[in-house]
Amino acid sequence: MSNKNEFLDSESLVKTPLDICMKFAGLIDFSFFISIGEQKHIEIHHDKQNLPLVFQKYKDKGIKQIFVRKVDYEKFVKELRESLESKLNDPKYQVNQKMQALYEGFHLLRDHLLEFGFQKSGFNLANNIAKEAINNIKTSKELYSIFKRFREESSDKFIENTFVGYLVTMMISTFEWQTPNIKEKANIAVFLSDISLNEEDFNELEVFLKNPKRDFDLLGAKVKNHPVEIAKALLTKNLISKETALIIEQHHERPDETAFPKGVNYSQIGLLSAVHIVARHFMELVYENDFDESKKNHILQELKTIYDKKNFLLAFRALLKSLRMDNQL
Repeated sequence: MSNKNEFLDSESLVKTPLDICMKFAGLIDFSFFISIGEQKHIEIHHDKQNLPLVFQKYKDKGIKQIFVRKVDYEKFVKELRESLESKLNDPKYQVNQKMQALYEGFHLLRDHLLEFGFQKSGFNLANNIAKEAINNIKTSKELYSIFKRFREESSDKFIENTFVGYLVTMMISTFEWQTPNIKEKANIAVFLSDISLNEEDFNELEVFLKNPKRDFDLLGAKVKNHPVEIAKALLTKNLISKETALIIEQHHERPDETAFPKGVNYSQIGLLSAVHIVARHFMELVYENDFDESKKNHILQELKTIYDKKNFLLAFRALLKSLRMDNQL
């Protein structure tokens, strides 16, 4: 059973994806709101036992999101993080099931940061997702097949970030100076580097990246400046290290100075940033070729012509070693 009260939008409400709520309905023991027009909502009081059916009814009507009070949302995020940790430590869960749980958490994380900015609670969730996403694919013997299968079900930046994070971890491992702490700093950068962008922003970014002339008029200020803005916001709140901030700030740069936000010379790009850039570019090409392993050599030959200077060359060699192809190119 559920009942409704009319509610004018006079207090802070947080938009929450209905799909996430359906997956974690057991954590929702508070009322929620449905939009019925501009600045107007209906408050829904529900029987927790029947909540999955209530959510399904709204989904069948085409509703994609609900609204909850800020205090309830923060409680939901905290309990979701604890629920994820429980699932990830449960030996009964297979790799693809754990990845699905992380994918859902990543979606909630993005909404959380877009709504509240970079707060400690959201950063903790991001950190857990980054660590667990990498840990849960390290033991996989069928890396490509797992990502290809999961991508078909849930095509999203989360999948790309997870693979990039995995590659970054493997690439850093080829250097003598590698430590678990350095790998952690690099991985949290992978998962937070584009966290402020929405679907429309990603579409804008994709158009820019696919344009051979790299026309900066195709980029709005938000997309162009997001590496610097994200790094600055996280560093100001002491949520990340200076090393992580630099990776985030430089993650869209390229050796030929045609990228953004600053179009810096290759000599100014840090080694960890170069590792991130090379790993992400490799992943983008893997996506374009639909995870076809037979095209790996062609992809690496293309990257070889781009990343042939200073830290970029070191990063490319680390990629080859990670893929056990350092003696084949």
